[in-house]
Amino acid sequence: MMGQKFVSIYLLIIIFLNLSCIEKPTEQTKEDIKPSKRDYTWTVDTLFYVLGGQVLLGSIWGSSPSNVYAVGHDAHGGIATMWHYDGKKWATVKLIPPYGGNIPGPFDLKSIYGFDSTNIYAAGSRIYQTFSTTPPYFLDSSFIIHFDGKVWNEINIKRSKGELTKINASSSLNIWCSGNPDYIYNFNGIEWKLDSIPFYNKDSIAYTMNNSAILISSNGNPITISQIHNNNNGSFEYKFYKKYNSHWQAIDSFTNTDVPKWGINTLGKDDDGNIYSGGDAIYQLRGDSWSQLFYPQYPIVKLWGTSKTNIFALSILGFVYHFNGIDWAELVIPSNKNIDFHGVWGTNNEIFLSASDGNKTYMFHGK
Repeated sequence: MMGQKFVSIYLLIIIFLNLSCIEKPTEQTKEDIKPSKRDYTWTVDTLFYVLGGQVLLGSIWGSSPSNVYAVGHDAHGGIATMWHYDGKKWATVKLIPPYGGNIPGPFDLKSIYGFDSTNIYAAGSRIYQTFSTTPPYFLDSSFIIHFDGKVWNEINIKRSKGELTKINASSSLNIWCSGNPDYIYNFNGIEWKLDSIPFYNKDSIAYTMNNSAILISSNGNPITISQIHNNNNGSFEYKFYKKYNSHWQAIDSFTNTDVPKWGINTLGKDDDGNIYSGGDAIYQLRGDSWSQLFYPQYPIVKLWGTSKTNIFALSILGFVYHFNGIDWAELVIPSNKNIDFHGVWGTNNEIFLSASDGNKTYMFHGK
């Protein structure tokens, strides 16, 4: 018995010594981070129609740097415009029947999102005439199109009033399109369903509500940030919503007299699923709360990145900020400040930025 007890004690000592020798994991420091690319060489393409009319491209997506799409507004044709980059040049995509497409106009496009070169969606609005003798003479209704690698076709959805401004997804079986809180669409791999976000006094004309965008959190739940305006006294309330199972839940809120808790202008996501919001500052979502990352010189209007160490932020007045894993800095881009940046997409080594002067689109390509 004594020998067995001695052996047991000996084994415990050996185990303790082995465990004590195991190195504890250390947190990643700035010295451990390899900064992402910032020294781009830039080229610029000017996209416009010879016959005139605005070409304003605000959303970009690509499956690779040699297969990039951009969508936006075309005042010349009275319909949406879509352009494609094949690695060498930009050219318009034929969408309407007179030019070889399948989609009758008029319509407009605001956002594009895809999964590969044969599975791409774009959303916006179909424009129709009211035939009224008093304004409004034209109204919008929700509109989604899909590319299967060969042709673009319109998706048959339950029509609702107003345009769709954002597409986001966690997979091809969980796609969300959003515009006004009263018309949010979700594709579950089988069908598109119409959704909405309820809020207090929704039926009262004293309140109006707008949401910036729908994004998908890392666990697959959609989130949105919304602005509720009291039309009687002019005050604003900002809410952060997340959908659990079948209902939307307000996670947090603040008013226009409070210190902001998140950016109220835009939501953005990197390819790793990290979510950001932009406004007077840039914030990152951590759990159900927001942490401030950077306070820029001018308000942020769009955010996007490939990872949490490669984030791009577009601001008003033609500024582009970049986080390389170490610090935030303004990107040096060969442009004047008489343009506004609207769209961003890229890879770890290349980046595309769209900007406009109110008439033409300038597509900046950094390598």
